[in-house]
Amino acid sequence: MDFVFLGFMAAMIISGLVVGKLAGKKLGKAEFDERQQLARGKAYKAGFYTLLVGLLVVYLIPIFTEWQPKDTALLPFAVICVGVTVFACVAVANDAYLGIRQNPRAMLLVIGIVVVGNLTAGFSVMESVGSADGLTVENSMNFIIAAMGLIILAALAIRLRMAARDEE
Repeated sequence: MDFVFLGFMAAMIISGLVVGKLAGKKLGKAEFDERQQLARGKAYKAGFYTLLVGLLVVYLIPIFTEWQPKDTALLPFAVICVGVTVFACVAVANDAYLGIRQNPRAMLLVIGIVVVGNLTAGFSVMESVGSADGLTVENSMNFIIAAMGLIILAALAIRLRMAARDEE
C-alpha cells in the first residue's frame, strides 16, 4: 500500500476526530420534541420500506434475468445508502433531522467534511485500484457515501434557507 495514502488517511482520521470533538460541543445534545419524534418515526418508516423494496429488487434481479453483477455486494450497499438517504431527507423535510438544541451550521460543516473526505479517498482508491474490473464496492464505496452526503447536505441547506426566509 502507498505510504502517502496511509499518511493521508491517518491525517484524515486525526482531523476527523478533532473536528468531531469540537463539533460535538457545538452541535449540542440531540433532544427532539414530540412533533419531531413523530416525524422521525415517519422518516424511519420511509427509509425502512425503501431499503426493504430495494433489497428485494436487488436480490430478485439475478433470479429473473441472466445478469450477475461483478461485485455482488455493490448493489445491496448502494440500496442501504439510498435507504439512509431517504430517512435523512424525509426527516429534514419535516424539520426533524436536528434536535432542538443542535447547531445546524456545525452539522453542515461536519457533513461537508465527511463528503470531502470520501471524495478524496474515492479518487485515491480509484488511482490505486483502478476500474478495469468494473464497479466494485472497493472502488466506488467512497463515491456512494459522498453522493449520499451531498444529497443530505443539499436537503439540509435548502431546509435551513427556507427556515431563514420564513423568519424574515
